Amino acid sequence: MVSLGRNSFQVFRAITGIRFGSCLYLEKKTCIFGGLGSVQKQCLKYHYGCGDSRPSVISPKKTVSPREFSKFSKAVDHQKGTVDTGQLDITDVTTLVTEILTDCAQNDIMVQSLNRLAVTDLVEDLLLKGWSPTLTRNMLVSSPNLLKRSKTQMSKLVDLFLVYGFTNNQTALILKSGVATSMKTNRLKEGFDAFRKIGMRDQKLPRILSNFPELLTQDPSALTHRVTLLKELFKTDDIVPLIVGSPNIVFEDWSNILKLFRYVFFDMGIKQRQMVTSKLFSYSLNFVRTRHIFLVRAGFHVRPRKEDDPVRNTNPRLSDILDTSDAHFAKMFGHMSLKDYKAFAAMMEREFDKEHQTGNDSSNEDE
Repeated sequence: MVSLGRNSFQVFRAITGIRFGSCLYLEKKTCIFGGLGSVQKQCLKYHYGCGDSRPSVISPKKTVSPREFSKFSKAVDHQKGTVDTGQLDITDVTTLVTEILTDCAQNDIMVQSLNRLAVTDLVEDLLLKGWSPTLTRNMLVSSPNLLKRSKTQMSKLVDLFLVYGFTNNQTALILKSGVATSMKTNRLKEGFDAFRKIGMRDQKLPRILSNFPELLTQDPSALTHRVTLLKELFKTDDIVPLIVGSPNIVFEDWSNILKLFRYVFFDMGIKQRQMVTSKLFSYSLNFVRTRHIFLVRAGFHVRPRKEDDPVRNTNPRLSDILDTSDAHFAKMFGHMSLKDYKAFAAMMEREFDKEHQTGNDSSNEDE
């Protein structure tokens, strides 16, 4: 019997284990190879839930040496069923771990003190869950602190995200942010359930949380209370689109939200529907006022006097007013240069500062 090297043995031990997470297990097949005597080796095959089968990790038709037991053939993203075009045909786990540790050490020299076998276990576990070598490397190099997590801790996190419908790429985005790794799985589960309860289901939950991981830090009870307040201003069906368009509406001070709402509703004469379809609550009040005042002075916006005033339909939509760059906004309304618009914005900022100072002086006099 040929003895496997230490690194090869670690990979062999890891990949011959049976894993039940995500309906995944490995089928062991015995193959006989010629060479230095009769040597028995295990050929492994991925199996997924509902009878789905993927190509063998090591093809039983190809004669391999003991060293090649540590190599994977075309890792497959099992959630999307696509192959990462940036990876090699055969990935050596040992080499992948070396590359990850080397790249991480360039930013954090303490990475060199980590237990290499523990890091190898973590990397192997991600690969066995269907993560491509490229995705695994990019995530760990971007966030070296993840290397300090044990395989068990990372496995629980990845499995939890999988249960709630997150793709590997979406999970990687959240893990790189560092938000989820500092939270217990039970706390994460409560957060997921709270968002689902307000109507953020299907792919909405993974999409919004992967783009704005900070939402996970919001206490479930605080989220419920914020939704209750929003329902006083908007329809129930508008809540999820509002959070998707302006995620920080969950954290923003409620008084600031009210100021924005009142300004757009009363001063600009724009109703809730346009607020929902824009990213209104992602901007400051001064930003909204600057855009609005510019339009008024340039003759592109007139305040409707009545509910059925036909002038309402001639005003630009709120999304066109707010959700554009300064350069595009200046060109769209008045064909101004970006330099001229920035000069106008700076002038308005000084006016706002004077208003604020005057307001503070009045408050002090009243006291």
